[in-house]
Parts: sequence; structure tokens; C-alpha cells
Amino acid sequence: MANFMSSLPTIHDAARAIHRHGERTTIVVQGQPGVGKTAILSIIAENNGDQWRKVGDSYATDKHVYVYVDCSNLQYGDLQAMVPDRESRQIEEYVGGLFRLDDARPKVIMFDEVLKLPKSMKPIVTRIMRERTVGSRPLTDGSIVFGTSNMAQDGIGDTTQAHEGNRITFLPVHMTRDAWLPWAHKNNLNPTLLAWVQLTPELFDSYLIERPETLANNPYVWNPKQPRTSFVSPRSLDTASGYVDDRLALGNELSMRLIEGCLGTAAAESLRQFILLENEIVQVEDIIKDPMNAPIPHSRITSLVTLFKTVHGIKTQDDLSAVITYVQRMGSKELETAWAVSVMKSPKTDRLCSRNSYFTQWRLENGVYLRA
Repeated sequence: MANFMSSLPTIHDAARAIHRHGERTTIVVQGQPGVGKTAILSIIAENNGDQWRKVGDSYATDKHVYVYVDCSNLQYGDLQAMVPDRESRQIEEYVGGLFRLDDARPKVIMFDEVLKLPKSMKPIVTRIMRERTVGSRPLTDGSIVFGTSNMAQDGIGDTTQAHEGNRITFLPVHMTRDAWLPWAHKNNLNPTLLAWVQLTPELFDSYLIERPETLANNPYVWNPKQPRTSFVSPRSLDTASGYVDDRLALGNELSMRLIEGCLGTAAAESLRQFILLENEIVQVEDIIKDPMNAPIPHSRITSLVTLFKTVHGIKTQDDLSAVITYVQRMGSKELETAWAVSVMKSPKTDRLCSRNSYFTQWRLENGVYLRA
């Protein structure tokens, strides 16, 4: 029998499923710590063409209202209250402003860490998830409700009963390196860190997919059988990028301690080897000025860092054409492909790529590598 768990949906797949089915079905996205589940709400907003990206945003032009609910810190009064009405001598139901029911637009409601919800509040949240009503007040037609949680086997308090679980759809997810790198380029993460990730694929191993003996020898990632407080995940990589960026101001010793504190000792030492090679990196200005004579790095590590740095230095069509010339001098389809994907996915360079005749020709000649 084939093992359908040999691969898992990414958070982008989960966002697509929620967008298509979230009006009538509640999907609870499950994944190991730090995999990026919380980002799903902003991905849905982006896919909807709305401006909302984070809690606190509010745009009158958005087609939807986005509601983030932190279930692990939720209080009863955030959801509902029963208040006496002196005139009618009755108890009236009031709904918390968290859900923005005063706004007529459809809602997209995310219950983060929903399986950590206190038992006393489960009836209210369960009704929202099943019936699309807050108390007795219905959500606007077209509203979407979904949740996120860790896996039960992670051992960090995420549980559900069979009669509850049978009313929702659980979707386990994983973030792959190839899905994460375009996001990292788009969000300007440190090029040295990105080169390290590109050349260290085991950073994205998962106990949900890998064999136990494989994961037992991986010192970098989360493993519920060998729990670590600091480990590599999409979330901790984002944090570490800032420390790598700021290492000149922080000093090498302090920056490495901070990196160790969020990625773990083994990962910090591995990344440090990449950082030590930075003096060999060719500057973007030198490449653009003279692409035919700018030096070619001697190692794959410094070559990748050099190429990833060019993504942030390309400002014009002439810059892009110059870098293409330089990249082709390296004579490596693997390096060319890694660079091409990064410039196509970066919002700073994607339009330049679509209008550049040299890049268009490169894609025609090398499309097979992009599909690999």
C-alpha cells in the first residue's frame, strides 16, 4: 500500500483549500511548531486581493474583515456576555467586538491554537465553527472560519475528543524548502542564511514524513522523541535572519549566541561556517559594472550567497542583463536555476524579468531545470 504521507500539503495548499471550502466546512490546519500556520490568514488576504496582513490592520477598501483569535489566551468575555436589561427584566446576550459583527462585510476568522481552547469556551467556538453564528447572531454570508493547531504527538497540549473531531476536517501540513525559499526572498531574508538553507536540505526534514532513524540523526529540527527548546523552523529562520543582518552592530559573539538561542547549537555552528566565508563574496556593484570580468567565487557556498545578494541589487533592466551574463559565466545549471527562481519570486525583480529579453531567452533554453 502506498504511503500517502510521504508528502504533505504546504500552508499555501491549506490556504487554497480553506478559500474554496471554508464557508461551509471548518478545516483545522495541523503542523509541528514553527511551520508557519499563523501566516495562513495573511496568505488568504493576499489571495483575496485585500491589503490586510497582520493583526491591527484595518482597510475600508478590503472586501473581507480578517479576525485573528488567539485561543490559548482567550477569555470568556472576549466572546460573549450575558447582561441584565432592567427595562425588560431579562438577560440579554452581547457578543464580543472581536468578531466585528457591526461590519457587514464577510469575515475570515482564524482560531489559532484552537485545540488549546479552555473547556468552558468550547461550546461557543464550536458553534461558530459548525453553524457560522456567534451566539445567536449569524456571520455575514460568505464568511470563512478555520483553525490551526499543533499535532497531538508534539505533546504540547493540543487535544480533541472523537465526537468533536468528527465535525471538522483536520489537515496536516509541512513547509518544504522549495516552498519556503521564494517567501524568504520576497521578504528580504539574509542572503547568507538563504544560501545555507539552499545547501542544507535536512533543515526542512519533518518527523511527519522522514523515517525515525533518519530524524534521530538530524540535530537541527523538531523531534517529539528528542524535544529541543531551540530548533530550525520557518519561524526561527525568520528570527535568525535579523541576527545575521545585524551581526556587525551586535558583534560576532553576541550575534552567534542569539542565533544559537533560536536555531540550536548544531544549526548555529553550521551557519557560522557560511558566515565566515563572507569576505569571499563578490559585491553586486562590481558584477553590474563589469559582468565579464568580475571574479567568480571558488566555492558553491560563496557563489550562492553572491547570487542571492544580486536579487536586492538589481534596479534596472541593464542591471538584470548584466547579472544574467555573470551568472552564465559560472557554468552551473543548479546555480543558474536557484538564482532564476529567486529573481522571479522577488517583488523587486519579477516585473523586470517578465520584460527582459535576455531573461526570456534564458527561460526558453532552461525551462526543463525550472520544472525539475
